[in-house]
Amino acid sequence: MPTLLLKLGGNKYVNHTMFRPHLYIYDDYIIYKKRSKFVKLEEITVSYNHIVQVYLHQGIVFATIEIMNSGADNVKVKGVWKKTAKKAKKIIDKKIHHVHHIPTETFGLKSTGVAKMEKSIARLNELLESGRISQREYNKKRSELLKQM
Repeated sequence: MPTLLLKLGGNKYVNHTMFRPHLYIYDDYIIYKKRSKFVKLEEITVSYNHIVQVYLHQGIVFATIEIMNSGADNVKVKGVWKKTAKKAKKIIDKKIHHVHHIPTETFGLKSTGVAKMEKSIARLNELLESGRISQREYNKKRSELLKQM
């Protein structure tokens, strides 16, 4: 279940609409909701894989966030408080960087045995840091993994 990281709402006077647009930033995707003419609701869901750029246009009091994606519709929210807009841009930039820079395993350069061993040692290290296993157990399991190699 994705968690809501930040909720933004544009200013209805700056957007010249009766209903203000909303931007919901989740840890997996972004949802943009805009209502117009009392019955029409436009909702766009954008995954972080499809986001190309995020623009932040700052004014004196308000800012505009524009999210450019690889799809057809771009998201633009006007009239967001500057502090909240900066926070949203920072979160989105971190998520984009994380998604686009995930290390991919190259086939042919690493054998599957080495990759599995690295994952196992990393998992042992996580268990040691969280306090689930002792240093002695960690060393024993690590040496067993290295002997198998």
